[in-house]
This record gives sequence, C-alpha cells and structure tokens, in this order.
Amino acid sequence: MAEAIAFAMAHPFGVGNSSFRIGAEGRKRVETVPFGCWRREVLRDLGGFATDIPYAEDDELNARIVARGGDVVLDPAIEVAYFARGTLRALALQMFR
Repeated sequence: MAEAIAFAMAHPFGVGNSSFRIGAEGRKRVETVPFGCWRREVLRDLGGFATDIPYAEDDELNARIVARGGDVVLDPAIEVAYFARGTLRALALQMFR
C-alpha cells in the first residue's frame, strides 16, 4: 500500500505540478520545498519558524521568504529518503490536517 501511495504522490494526476513531488530537470525557483535548508540569517531575520501552528511550519516560513522577495530553490541534485504513509487511513489523516 505504501508503494501505491508513494506512486500517487509522485504523479501529476495525484499532486498537480508540485515540482518537488514530480521532479525537475534542474535547479528552479519554487513556492516551497519539503525538508528545506535555510541560511541562519534568514531564519533570524524572519523570526524563525511559527511555533503557534500545528503543522506546515516549513510551508509558512517559505511563504514569508517569498513574500519578502526571497527565493526558495528546488535542487534536484539533493536527495532525501521519504517513507510514504503505509495505509490509506494514515494518508487521509495526513491530508485532512
């Protein structure tokens, strides 16, 4: 089941044009990336992560970076191991949040 979920979450039909999910041929500007890496001074200038929200803190931080004229860059040369939810119920709970 996890393999089927991972397949769906990496296909345009399942996630639209989300470059970090479907891939990119080279570095490009995007609205957000998962598992990001930020310069310390950027985090300091923006006040760090929003600790008052229960999830998607990285998305919210990236939105503030872009709103202030900064760039969020997807670099497909960086590889990350991610394990998809193992059941449809677990995926539904994640997506509902």
